[in-house]
Amino acid sequence: MKTLSLILRIVAILAAVGAAALFFLTQGKLEQKQAALQQSQASLQNTQQELAQATTQAADLEKKLNQSIQSDNQHKRDLEAARAEMYTAKQEVTRSQQQVKNANSQIDTLKRDTEQLRSQLQTAKSQLASSSKEDEITALNARIAELEDNNSKLETQIAQASQQMMATSAAKTETSAGSTSGYQPTISTGHASNVSFPTASIGPATTITAIRPKDGVLTLENTAEAGFSAGQQLTLVKDYKALARVQITELKDGLAVGHILPGSTMKALSAGLSVNLLR
Repeated sequence: MKTLSLILRIVAILAAVGAAALFFLTQGKLEQKQAALQQSQASLQNTQQELAQATTQAADLEKKLNQSIQSDNQHKRDLEAARAEMYTAKQEVTRSQQQVKNANSQIDTLKRDTEQLRSQLQTAKSQLASSSKEDEITALNARIAELEDNNSKLETQIAQASQQMMATSAAKTETSAGSTSGYQPTISTGHASNVSFPTASIGPATTITAIRPKDGVLTLENTAEAGFSAGQQLTLVKDYKALARVQITELKDGLAVGHILPGSTMKALSAGLSVNLLR
């Protein structure tokens, strides 16, 4: 019994020692585990922080990527718009070039037409001047013939009047010689005094009131003797010399407005000049 009791005590002591050793061993490992756990938690926190930072960076990168994609898309749209504008501009340039080409062609055509019209106008001016001069010469020749005829008639009448005056003077002498005292017959010389002498005038007179040489326009005083009418062509004469050929275009306020026809000279014309009219 004592041996069994001793054995049990020894076993109990050994168990206690073992339990104590196990406790201390377990306590040390627990502290190690606790330290390792704390280290793991610290590592986990660091990892979580790094993960959060990585997530933030990934979000920033994703945002930047989206912005870059949007920017690329905008650049693509701008590029497409620029290409469209360039294509439109090319079409506009082509159309403008065609319009310029057509305009140049029209200008060349107009130049040719202008040259032809200028040539025709020059020819017409020459013909008109020639015709005007021929008409003026014909009219002047007719007027000269008329004046020569009047002059011939005047000379004849002057000669007749001279003969009548000579005959009357001779009759007076004879009568004086054969008269009695206090009586002297009266011989009427009315026939000689009533001899009519035609006036050698070109036509009615008028006055140039104004003249515009650059425009070839003048205004004449529209008197009752002048008797102007629109469309009338006449020659202005001064001292039996033709100055210009004029066509009346308008009558207003006692004045006659006329255009100076080609072939006429305006050097001798001036405002206030009195001229005669030859129709």
